[in-house]
Amino acid sequence: MLRSQAHHPQRQMAVPLIRRNYLLAIANGAIVHMGMRMVDPVTVISLLVLRLSGLNWIIGLTTALVQAARVSVQVIAARYLDTMPRKRPQYIVATVVRVLALLAAGMLLIYGKFLRFAWLLVFLELALVALSAGMGVAGLVWSDVVAKSVPTTKRGSLVMYRFVCGLSLAQLVAVPVVRLVLGPESGLGFPANYGVLFIISAIVRAIAWVTFFFVDEPPSQAQRHRLTLLQHLFRGPRLLRRDRDYRRLLIVQLLSASAAAGGGFYIALARTEWGLPDRYAAYFMTAQIIAGIVSAIALGRISDLYGNRLVILLARGAALVSTVAAAIAALAPPQGALQLAGHVIPTKHLVLALAFAGHGFVMYGGFVGEFNYMLDIAPPSRRPSYLGFAGLFLLPVSFVPMVMGFLADWGSYGLVFGICVALALASLAASRKLEEPREELEEVFPNAAK
Repeated sequence: MLRSQAHHPQRQMAVPLIRRNYLLAIANGAIVHMGMRMVDPVTVISLLVLRLSGLNWIIGLTTALVQAARVSVQVIAARYLDTMPRKRPQYIVATVVRVLALLAAGMLLIYGKFLRFAWLLVFLELALVALSAGMGVAGLVWSDVVAKSVPTTKRGSLVMYRFVCGLSLAQLVAVPVVRLVLGPESGLGFPANYGVLFIISAIVRAIAWVTFFFVDEPPSQAQRHRLTLLQHLFRGPRLLRRDRDYRRLLIVQLLSASAAAGGGFYIALARTEWGLPDRYAAYFMTAQIIAGIVSAIALGRISDLYGNRLVILLARGAALVSTVAAAIAALAPPQGALQLAGHVIPTKHLVLALAFAGHGFVMYGGFVGEFNYMLDIAPPSRRPSYLGFAGLFLLPVSFVPMVMGFLADWGSYGLVFGICVALALASLAASRKLEEPREELEEVFPNAAK
């Protein structure tokens, strides 16, 4: 049976716009992204873990633990959220968990200087796991509220404004703060300097999360009966088997997430192979943020006007550029330097900055396409399950960074980034098989996409 016959996704894509929610979601996202960059996973957290452990595979393990926590909580939470007409109270609980986790990590790094680095790392991992678990529940609620109050032809611009405003604030505020706190002029030693970043991030993100408390949440098309845990777990394979669009999207996400797993080692290459100091994380973050702003503007508009399949294809192309640049930086770093704005910059630094830029383009552009595509195809009554099981099916990807960390430690960064190039190519090929759900919307509601 075809998806359009089985689930009628057109009506969920053409929901009325609640402008209040649209504006609050933008404000929420803008402030969140500014706060998130204070402890950016690709640069700041990866560098912190490397400093505490001295091992690349621990960076991968951290990524695996964080993703596994988010996915596990989402799968369990989806069983309850599917039957709840309104889900905002669960967002509030998740916010409390997230703020406490960030504050705990910050206080630990500031006042735990007498602990061995190994113990600091263990407690840090626990805090990051708690943060990720809260993010998992909050993400399901946020997605459901947006899906039932913002039509598909406005979701691209919503994500665009969230990213553009957030990344602009990050460039104006977060990057200078990171550069100052991690630089010698701050007077803070390691790891207290990273703890300060966590505290600042907690305060900023708490403001953002509280902003979303004030949305006007329409009632969901909730399921009448809550499945047993076993029944709920069996639902996942059934969704995958019956829904072709869902299955194809997950294949794309599996490959693209595996290719993106190498991004956490870009800063490790700069630190361990080239000996660059910690403050360079701010410069590479700038390349990532600028590319993210460009991708959010361009791909957000494309999403609204032409649909999300094209957005996914463009993001996969950018992923290929990013991985190729990283492989060049690791295998054959170009010699020489260029003079830009009065500064002499080694060419190899520019190549690695291109890798960061491509990764930033994918981080934000990929989210625009894949997130909106998922909301387009997921039936309203089972939207939390679609999102939760998507994470479960992608759980094996959580261990890819750890494997890549082993390869970097006992092989080379060139090997890691070469594998990422192959995965990016496969993801681009798989993306071509996706269909555009927006075409069905235009057939049923000719004016909905205008």
